Amino acid sequence: MKLIDIKKAAKELNQFLAIEPPIDVKQNQETLEALVKEAIGLLDEGEEEELSTKTQAVIKELTAAVDEVSFDELSLEEQIEQATDINVLKSIIKQEDEFKSIRKGLGVQKDIEKLRDKMLAMLARTRNENAKKADTKKDDTKKADTKKADTKKDDTKKDDTKKDDTKKDDTKKDDAKKDDTKKGGALSNKAIIWMAWDKGNSDVKYLHKLCKGKVQEKTITQWIKKWSKGTALPAIAKKNK
Repeated sequence: MKLIDIKKAAKELNQFLAIEPPIDVKQNQETLEALVKEAIGLLDEGEEEELSTKTQAVIKELTAAVDEVSFDELSLEEQIEQATDINVLKSIIKQEDEFKSIRKGLGVQKDIEKLRDKMLAMLARTRNENAKKADTKKDDTKKADTKKADTKKDDTKKDDTKKDDTKKDDTKKDDAKKDDTKKGGALSNKAIIWMAWDKGNSDVKYLHKLCKGKVQEKTITQWIKKWSKGTALPAIAKKNK
């Protein structure tokens, strides 16, 4: 990527986004790339298409580099939630077995939000099915253990039988609590930040600490800007509507 192309993109973003103070194009290439990346984060969905073809090319190259680095550190759910390019979602679908059933006809998909919601729903369904299979194996193991215990109980006293029954009841209650905990699942960093923001906490540094620094302050700022407009809401926000 040439420095002159980055400068032209910076000037166009200055004008398009009315950035104040504007990006100073008299910078070295590394510094200018960083400033342009920050400006790209201020674009709403679809606005990129209103820019010139050369600026779009610069944006594509810079964001591709960002996605490659950050996505390695995210969970699959977070990758889906944070993707800003539908081609990133399509790439995930092609790579992950959870989405085999929707690979056919993938080329005609154009609505990033609909595709994102579909992927998150499929991911949640797959996890629930896996959890059920695990529970079934546990139940089968418990049944086998119960039969063995019943055989031994025939030769024991009634008092011992009562104690065994009491222990079983306690074990079932504990297992039920564990199952409930598993089904709840852990919240993503984006969901945690959104819940705090939704309650009125808009301090970026506070939200950065809330997720233990796993999400950059710049990313949090971009999220808040879009959430304020009612766009790019996380899945948990849609569930709570």
